[in-house]
Amino acid sequence: MEKGKEPHYKTHQIWIKKGHRMYPYFKEMAQNAKNMTNTTNFYIRQVYTGLTQEKDLQPLQKEVLEIIEKNLDKMNDVKKSSYLKKTEKEKTKPKEQQKSFTCHVFEAPSKAHPYVDYNFLDCLFKVIAQHDYRSLPTQTSQSIMKTVFQNWKSFFFEFKRV
Repeated sequence: MEKGKEPHYKTHQIWIKKGHRMYPYFKEMAQNAKNMTNTTNFYIRQVYTGLTQEKDLQPLQKEVLEIIEKNLDKMNDVKKSSYLKKTEKEKTKPKEQQKSFTCHVFEAPSKAHPYVDYNFLDCLFKVIAQHDYRSLPTQTSQSIMKTVFQNWKSFFFEFKRV
C-alpha cells in the first residue's frame, strides 16, 4: 500500500437462508449489534440530556449518572494500572528509545461538560461488564461504539451549522 493512502475496503453481501446451519448465529449477532448501538446511544443521550436540561432528572437519567458516579473510581484504577504497565515496559527499553506518558484520569460528566467520549464509555462498559458490550467480540463492540460516536459528532456539527 502506498504511504499516506487510506486502505480501500470492499464489502460483499451474502444472503443466508433461514434453513442454513449458521443462520441462528448470524441472527443473534445482528441482534446483539443492534442492541450495542442502542445501548451506546442510550448512555450518550441520558448523560447529555440529564446534564443540559433545567428540569429534574428523569429516572433513567439518574440511573445512568449514578452508574457513572459509582464506577468512576474503578475506571480510574484501570486507567492508572494501564499507565503503570506502560511506564514499566518503557523502562526496559534503552534510554533514548523511551517515551514518556501522562496519566489522564476520567472526570465525571458535568453541566459544563455534558458529554461522554468513546474512551470513557468503553472503559465504563468494561468495568460494569455491560451485557450488550460483552455479548459481542470486544473489537466488534468497540467498532460499533466508534460508529455511534461518529454519528453523534456529525449530528452536533450539523446542528451547530444550522
